[in-house]
Amino acid sequence: MLISEKHKYIFISIPKTGTTAIQSFLQENDDSSVLNWITIKAKRIKIDEYVKTWKLMKIMGDEYDKYTVFTFIRDPYARSVSGYHFYKNGNTLRSHYFIRNFMAQLNVLITKILPFIMWSILKPNKKLVDYFFDKNGQELIDLVGKTENMNKDLSSICNLLGIPLENVSVPVKNSSRHSTVENFFTNKWHEKLYRKKS
Repeated sequence: MLISEKHKYIFISIPKTGTTAIQSFLQENDDSSVLNWITIKAKRIKIDEYVKTWKLMKIMGDEYDKYTVFTFIRDPYARSVSGYHFYKNGNTLRSHYFIRNFMAQLNVLITKILPFIMWSILKPNKKLVDYFFDKNGQELIDLVGKTENMNKDLSSICNLLGIPLENVSVPVKNSSRHSTVENFFTNKWHEKLYRKKS
């Protein structure tokens, strides 16, 4: 999560959608942006990087409505392949909680053992609806960009937020080398099962 007091926006991070690249780009172009911290009534609060939007709204209360909230989404198949290779290469998402770091290391170990088909079916998926809606079905996100159109969509969002930019070119971060996504979903049974869980 990234918040800007100057431009009054909140960027909601969703894993494996280019969030590291987007956060870095915004921080370079907005010196008021702060990563994973908010200040409410003079109290500084640490926020989980991948906080669900409804939870952030609950923490912020009425202050939440003062910000434009946006996020980026990614094709679920590409997101799955990217996540698989992220863990298979030994990468983890760092946390300030011991148990989360332990689970991340366990994820790496399991991913190195399992073939993609089994991993993609067995690994719990963080559903996008958990980021977009509260428990009553109210939408909490104002703007949505697509990872596949990152430069164009981020440029449009920055213009709406009043961040003056001449050219948006977001460098890729945390990339992994693998064959095309289509090569990982060649089995119809596998694709059908994955579609049901994503």
